[in-house]
Amino acid sequence: GEGDNLFDNSGTLQGDVTAGSGADAFTNSGRVSGALVLGECDNRFNNSGTLQGDVTAGSGADAFTNVGMVTGGVALGEGANLFDTSGTVLGDVTAGAGSDRFTNSGLVTGAVALGDGANLFDNSGTLQGDVSAGSGADAFTNSGRVTGPAVLGGGDDKVTNSGRLEAGIDLGAGNDILLNDGVIHGGVILGTGGNTAWLAGAVYGSLTGGAHADTVEILGRLTGDVRLGDGADTLAVSGRIEGAVELGTGDDLLKLRDTAEPTPAWWSGGSGVDQLLSRIDVADMFDFEFITLKGGDDLGVFADRIANTITGNRGANEIDGGGGGDAIAGRSGADILIGQAGADVIDAGFGADILVGGRGADRLTGGLGRDSFVYEAINDSLKYKPDLILDFDRGRDRVDLSALADGPLSWRGTRGFTGSGDGELRYETTRHGLDLRIDVDGDGRADMLIEFDGLGTLGARDFLL
Repeated sequence: GEGDNLFDNSGTLQGDVTAGSGADAFTNSGRVSGALVLGECDNRFNNSGTLQGDVTAGSGADAFTNVGMVTGGVALGEGANLFDTSGTVLGDVTAGAGSDRFTNSGLVTGAVALGDGANLFDNSGTLQGDVSAGSGADAFTNSGRVTGPAVLGGGDDKVTNSGRLEAGIDLGAGNDILLNDGVIHGGVILGTGGNTAWLAGAVYGSLTGGAHADTVEILGRLTGDVRLGDGADTLAVSGRIEGAVELGTGDDLLKLRDTAEPTPAWWSGGSGVDQLLSRIDVADMFDFEFITLKGGDDLGVFADRIANTITGNRGANEIDGGGGGDAIAGRSGADILIGQAGADVIDAGFGADILVGGRGADRLTGGLGRDSFVYEAINDSLKYKPDLILDFDRGRDRVDLSALADGPLSWRGTRGFTGSGDGELRYETTRHGLDLRIDVDGDGRADMLIEFDGLGTLGARDFLL
């Protein structure tokens, strides 16, 4: 009826149970072979027996505890409901528009639909179905097993997984948080909001971002690709990624910790002005405008053909700028700095460094220490595109020309070339320093020119010939 009713069944009831508009309490430790329909007030239902039918709640704030078996579905209605099951539900669980709390430590064989409220779903049991959420700010915690996909809605949702999500997860719209130190099969879709993902467990699949700025930290294992999409994204890696990494459009940041495994097929910053901070060797990296090595380990960088700004660390680094007009700073340590093609700016910093400008008109600074400026081909410093060495320290630094010519190179000082057929080098003073002219083929004409800033003289001991 319409009053506040109390119904306790320990026997067998063959038929439906329908409550009225009052605040009813229904306890079942027996068997009900029909459906249970609760009224519009705040109702309570405790089941330790068997209910062979559906449970439908009204618009009130209902509390349903199940340690037995429900062979149908559970519809929680529009109120702020509480459903706690450690038993078995052989059907779907559907929440309404209210802010509901659903706890499962048993078995649910159907899907869970959380509705549009700010819902809490805590699963430590087994859910053999999908999980879907509505537009509210939902919290989903799983330490058990979910065999279907989890698809969240439009709110700012939080997912914490220490169990098994066996068909992947889609965070949906909203600014969502995913914390995983369990296992996710099927991949992760961050959705369209600005999302945060902390992945210390295993993800057997790919990670896909959306249109806004995502922050992702991978401490465990991810077997697929990482594609973060639009937005200024941040990706920190201290674990293992086995697919390719593409940060997408936007000004992105990639951080590689010292425990990261450099396993991806390639790393791409995508479009935008992208930055890489690394404590491991850097190879197969594309479209990172700024690359900075961190820590004190001896690391290597092998950059691509764009113009990079590359900064070394305290260790002995090997940095190859690739093509493009690169800016390379070695900092401390005995570094090997290679500009490759392009007009590069190389500053070696402290330490006994090796500077190889490569093709193009490069600006080279050795810094403190016994540095070597290496030239391996005529195109490394042409007469009309010469290199400029800014701080050559006589008696400490050397210009290495040993790989330049097949035969010997003779030192001529300020005297002219002889044209004898053997390679020669000489210098001329200028208003700003001096020019080193090199005749590689011995025809009496300079094939190369290297400018030295602020230097008044050179001698044969300044070269490795």
